Amino acid sequence: MKRGIQLALESYLGYIYLSTFDSLAPTIWSFIIDARGISGYEFTAFASLTTILLAIPGVFNIASTHYGLATLRLTSLLAVASFHSTDKFQRLALCSVGNAAMALLFCCLLWHRDLHQRKIFFWSISLGGLFLLAARIWCLTMNPVFFSFKISRICLGIAMVTTGLIIENDFDNIEQSKGDTLRKNERLIHRNKRWMIAGLGLGCLMFLQWVFVNEISVVCRWCGQSFSNPGPTPIPHGIAVILAATCGFFISTMGSTIVSHPLWSVVGVISSIGILFTSAYTCFAAGVVLVVYLTSNAAIVYERASQCPPLPTVAVALLTKMALGFGLMLCTAFNAIPRGEIIRERTDIIIIFSVVVICLSVLSYKWELKFHKNDKLIDFEEVKNLAVFITTISLLGFATRYYNLTNKPVSETNIDLNVGVWALRFGAQKDGWPNQNAAVEVIKHSQADVFAIFKSSASNPLNGNNDNCAFLAEALRWHCDFGHSPKYHTWGVMLLSRFPIVNSQHHILPSPQGEVSAGIKATLDIGGGRLVDVVIGNLGDRQDKLDRKLQIEYIANLVRDSQRPLVVAGYLLANTSTSDYKELLREGELKDIDPDDTNRFCLYLMYKRLLRIGFARISRGIVSDTEIQLGKFRLPTATNVEDFQGSTTDGNKVDATIRFSTKFGNRIIGHDGDLGHRYHMNTPRYFIP
Repeated sequence: MKRGIQLALESYLGYIYLSTFDSLAPTIWSFIIDARGISGYEFTAFASLTTILLAIPGVFNIASTHYGLATLRLTSLLAVASFHSTDKFQRLALCSVGNAAMALLFCCLLWHRDLHQRKIFFWSISLGGLFLLAARIWCLTMNPVFFSFKISRICLGIAMVTTGLIIENDFDNIEQSKGDTLRKNERLIHRNKRWMIAGLGLGCLMFLQWVFVNEISVVCRWCGQSFSNPGPTPIPHGIAVILAATCGFFISTMGSTIVSHPLWSVVGVISSIGILFTSAYTCFAAGVVLVVYLTSNAAIVYERASQCPPLPTVAVALLTKMALGFGLMLCTAFNAIPRGEIIRERTDIIIIFSVVVICLSVLSYKWELKFHKNDKLIDFEEVKNLAVFITTISLLGFATRYYNLTNKPVSETNIDLNVGVWALRFGAQKDGWPNQNAAVEVIKHSQADVFAIFKSSASNPLNGNNDNCAFLAEALRWHCDFGHSPKYHTWGVMLLSRFPIVNSQHHILPSPQGEVSAGIKATLDIGGGRLVDVVIGNLGDRQDKLDRKLQIEYIANLVRDSQRPLVVAGYLLANTSTSDYKELLREGELKDIDPDDTNRFCLYLMYKRLLRIGFARISRGIVSDTEIQLGKFRLPTATNVEDFQGSTTDGNKVDATIRFSTKFGNRIIGHDGDLGHRYHMNTPRYFIP
C-alpha cells in the first residue's frame, strides 16, 4: 500500500478513535440527566481501566501481535455501532466495551516495540483531531458519527473497510521494517522512573484537548458576552481556532525546538489564565494561543509517555483524564455528591493545574525525539500535505455556513409576538439520542417568533461539545443569544429569536446555597423599531429555598425597572399556589398569561404592557422531559389597550391569522402523556371580549 494512502486511512481511523473516546461521557450523561444526579452508571467510565489486564504476564505481548491488534481494532468499533441500538442500556454496554477495547489498543500501539507503529498511531491521532474539527464544521458543530443515523452508518461502514485494509497492511509494514525500528532499549524503557509525570502530562493533555480542541465553537463560547457587543462568535471567528490547531500541528512536526523552551510553557500558562479571567476578544486571543500550545505539545508529550513503562503510565494518563472530567462536571453539579461545595466553581484550578502539569512534563523531557523524523514508511511532507488538505476542507465548510447565515426578514408593520418556553434537556432525548433535529422541527411547527430555552448548556465535553445554540440558530436562520459562558458554571439559558436582538444583559442570579442559576434580559426589535424586552430566568431548585427567594427578588427588580413591553419566560420549580409564584407576580408587577390554569409547575409565561391573545401547552413527547408553552401577545393599539377577559378553546371564533399551528393536533382536556408532541391541558386557549 502506498504511504500516502495508508496515512489517509490511518488518519480516518484516528478520527474514529477520538470519536470513540468522546462517546462514553455523553452516553453516561444521559443517565445522569434521567436521575437528576449520580445514577450509578458512572462506573462504566472505568471501562478504560481494562488496561490492567495487560499486567497479566504475556497478555501485553499477545495483544500487541497482528491478530491481537486486529481484534482490538474491530472491537473498538462497537462504540460507533452502539449509536444504532434502540435500547439505551444496550447502547451504554456496547459503548463501554468499545471504549475498553480502544484503551487496550491505545496502550498497545503507543507502546508497541516497532517505532513505526508508534509513530503512525500518534500522527493518525493528530490528523484525526483535525479531521474531527472539519467533520463538526460541516455538521453544524455536531460529530456526524453520533448525530445522524444515515451518516453514522456510512462512517461505520468506511471505518470497517478501512480497518480491514489496515489489518491487511500491518504484516507488510512489519516485514519492511525488518527489525530496524524495533526498540533497542527495552530495558531502559521499563526502568524509566519518570512515568508518573509522563502519565500525568499525557492525561492532562488529553483532557484539555477534549475540552478546547474538540470543536471550534468552544473557545468562542468561553469568551462570549451579551449584546450589543457579543464578542467572537463561532461563525466567522471560529476560523481562527481551526487555523490555530493547524499551526500547532505544524509546530509539533518540528520536534522540540520550540515547545521545549521554557518561554513556550510560560505562554501556555498565561493563555490558560487569559481564557479563564478575561472576556470578549482578549479572552478569545488567549484561547486561540492555548489551542496552538496544546496541539504543538502533543508530539513531545505522547513520545515521552511512550518511553516510560506502559502499564503504570497509561493507567495514570487515563485516570487523570477521567478524574479531571469528573471534576469539571462537579464544578457545576456540586450538589450531586456530599461535600461537593468544596469544588464549587473551581474550573480555574482544574484548567491551570492541567496546563502546569503539561509544562512540567515537557520541560523534564531529556530523550531524543523520533516521532517527527522520516523513515521508510512515513514521509512528513505527506503528513503536512494531508493536514493542509483537511484544513482546506474545514475552510470550505466555514464558507458554506457563513453564506447561509442570512436571517429571515421581519415585517415593518408587525405588532405581534409569539413566545415559546422549553427545556432542551442538554440536547439529549429521553432515549439518549441527540434531539437537535427534532427540536428544530418542533420550533418550526410552533410558529413562534421567540424561544426561551433552559437546560441548554453547550460546548461542554460531557454532552459532546455540541453547540446547541449555533445548530438551532443556523438551522432556523434565527438570531441567538447563547447566554453565559461555560466558565460561569450554569446549566445554560438560551434565547432564539426571529427578530433582531438589539441589546441583551447576562445575569448570574444569587445562588449562595445551590447550583448557579442564570438569566438573560434582551431587547428585541419586532418590526419598525418597536422594542420589546424578553427576560429569561432559571429560578432555583426546590431544595434551596434561600436561593429561590433571592432569585425571585432579583428577577422581580429586573422586570419592574423595565419601561418597555415585556415578557418573562421563567423556569420556577413551584406551582401557582406557592408564595414564590405570587411574589414574582406581585413584586415584578406582572400578569400571568392564564391565571386560571393552576395545573402548572415549572414553566411560566408572564407579561406586562402587552395584550395576551392565546396560550397553548404542548406535551413533552420524547424530545425533552418538559412540556412546551406557547404564548401569543400583541402590542397595545389605540383601540385596544386592555386584555380581553373572556376565553375560548374554539379556534373558529378567532381570526385565522392568530390561531395556533395545527401540527400538534387538537385540544385535549387532560394530560396527553409521552406519546408525542400534542396540545393538552385544555389548550389551545384564545382570549376574546
